[in-house]
Amino acid sequence: MSVLVTGGAGFIGSWISRHFAEKEKVVCLDALRYSGRRKNLGNASLEFVHVDICETEALKHVFATHDIRTVIHAAAESHVECSYADPLNVTTTNVLGTQVLLEEMCRDKENIPRLIYISTDEIYGDQADLTGSEDLETSPLCPSNPYAASKAAAEMFISAYAKSYGLECVTLRFNNVYGEYQYPEKIIPAFCTAMLKGEECLLQGSGEHRRRYIYAEDCVKAVELAYKHFDELKGQVFNVGSREEKSNRDVFDALSGLLGYEKEPTFVSDRPYNDTAYRTNDDKIRELGWVQRVGFDEGLERTVRWYRENVGWWEE
Repeated sequence: MSVLVTGGAGFIGSWISRHFAEKEKVVCLDALRYSGRRKNLGNASLEFVHVDICETEALKHVFATHDIRTVIHAAAESHVECSYADPLNVTTTNVLGTQVLLEEMCRDKENIPRLIYISTDEIYGDQADLTGSEDLETSPLCPSNPYAASKAAAEMFISAYAKSYGLECVTLRFNNVYGEYQYPEKIIPAFCTAMLKGEECLLQGSGEHRRRYIYAEDCVKAVELAYKHFDELKGQVFNVGSREEKSNRDVFDALSGLLGYEKEPTFVSDRPYNDTAYRTNDDKIRELGWVQRVGFDEGLERTVRWYRENVGWWEE
């Protein structure tokens, strides 16, 4: 039996694919758009399938020709900027693509694969009051940008298929994930690569928007926990994150220190709407034994080292 990783050559997906390929039979599915690359998989022993999850017939063929026991659904258009520029494209991949996947998973009602869904803390929406309160898994979903709305909608479809067809799922809602192999559109690799090239770093708005960051390796450990204990955890949602909160300016300053970058950031116009902060409570998954093992400082050092040593990867 195989593990199917959708978006398996993207950032988070490639971390999952490489890890699971060490012990499991992995089928890695990816459309190979701009941020997904075969080279992200390294020398992992797995089967790669070049397929868009929105392509019904191609996806049907994947399920017909492989004995898929578990699907780890990481495929997504995840850049918030792109969701403002082209929201329909984001909805197509994140919502329609998820439903196409669910349809194929539930085609044989007697043999529905298990699902682990990779979601985001952004679905809770803005915590502008800065009171320090944290969202629980039961908190209302109030997304404030098209990307977050698409991820919330995908979760609703998963819930509906669970009730309608008996689909079993564990959903993991991550804080901001960072680490090696992240395409330089997100803040950490964008700043890192700009600094390495000696270029200006663009800081949106005031630079005081705050996020909690989690290193990709810790995310994989949460996925592994969900996989190993699926029967106990099915039907549940888990926040997975960090308790270290950083402003965008904090991130800039930390990277400047590591890279010896002496320029000030260039402040530019903010997004149409930029959430002040996301804060989630992840006590639920920590009670199961998951812990954040890589703190922000250590994770940032690892990440910077990798981008320094792999200039060819990000210059393409």
